[in-house]
Amino acid sequence: MRSHKGWALSILTSTKEGGHLRGAPGQEFQKIPLVLSKTLFNIDDIQDPMSYDFKPDLVVWQERYKGIVDIMGICSSISMCMNVTLFTPEDIAEFYYYDNRGIYPCWRVGVSGGKLQTIERVFNLLHAGFGRKDDFPPNRLIEKPVTRGCYKGEKLDLLKFNEMLDRYYKLHKWDNETGCPTSERLKELGLKSMLKKVKEKIPDF
Repeated sequence: MRSHKGWALSILTSTKEGGHLRGAPGQEFQKIPLVLSKTLFNIDDIQDPMSYDFKPDLVVWQERYKGIVDIMGICSSISMCMNVTLFTPEDIAEFYYYDNRGIYPCWRVGVSGGKLQTIERVFNLLHAGFGRKDDFPPNRLIEKPVTRGCYKGEKLDLLKFNEMLDRYYKLHKWDNETGCPTSERLKELGLKSMLKKVKEKIPDF
């Protein structure tokens, strides 16, 4: 987590207690060329795991993609998490069609995955009070660098991590100060019943 910045962001913002099976971008380990990154994710250069650039975009893309993979019960081992040629959003849309005899546009993959991430985020807000304050790395990842190997000396820069969080929330359309989904975002996703529950618990939400 000290060397791979996208991996760190995804685990620290995970809705499942520091889990790595939703937003953690395996693509960060795959040295994906810039041209392919632009084609597959519409994201600029993500080849350097130690760079903070574009990592929030990659994490959010992965959360949305892996969310729909989870919903449909597809194993992550045969997905883009492991190899970017496996089970693409286009494949998922086609799989849905053959399984349900209904059209599922490719762009809906990202929408559905993003909706799931927001639902889980609100669940944590309601039941545990989690927000931005809980998305920061522990001191060890900031103060103690990697001591050996090719990533020797790497650790998380708190200022740059903060900037990644800002971008991460913006992409999700969540509140920047609290890290919580906004009422506008919940309405946009058709989650009015969830918005009602939030307002019952947090009147000034």
